[in-house]
Amino acid sequence: MALRTFSLRIHLRTHLLTALLTLALPLLVDAQQACQFPESDDGHPILVNVTEGALVGSIVVESTFEPADAELLIASINSGNLAQEEYRERFELQTTAKGQFVIRTRKPLSLPPYPSIVEETFLYINLLCNGQQYSVITVRVQSVNDHAPWFYGQIPYRIGVKESAPLGTTFETPILALDWDPAQQYGVTFAIE
Repeated sequence: MALRTFSLRIHLRTHLLTALLTLALPLLVDAQQACQFPESDDGHPILVNVTEGALVGSIVVESTFEPADAELLIASINSGNLAQEEYRERFELQTTAKGQFVIRTRKPLSLPPYPSIVEETFLYINLLCNGQQYSVITVRVQSVNDHAPWFYGQIPYRIGVKESAPLGTTFETPILALDWDPAQQYGVTFAIE
């Protein structure tokens, strides 16, 4: 008889625990409710354009999220064409109690220096909200020609070329240009299109 009582108690306790978990689990899940980002409700990420060299502390994105009391963090930042670069440390996220967030630059944004052919990169910012990851923001970082070539002399330039000149003929021209971008071994080149 004692064996049955013991077995019955374990069985009742197991069912009670199952019943408690069944009732409490939806409450636990609801406490970590899914987040909403109204500006990207159509399923497309928020697209932001930024030029390299943006000042430290510049606002890159300013938006809202729901619920306002959710825990929001930057989970990761990935680049399609500059995978070796670490962009996570270059941004910081701040939230308000009203469900607003701001992402600012913490360090300068830069692309590989000249003569790199990379003129832009897309940064995919993944946010962690209430423990769930969301791909909500895409930042396009575009290069800036810090030192555009300076042209000297009388502009527009006029050059006379004989029709009978063979292909590949070199001509002296009055064109003079200086480009102060780094890498002295890369001179200014001209093309006639």
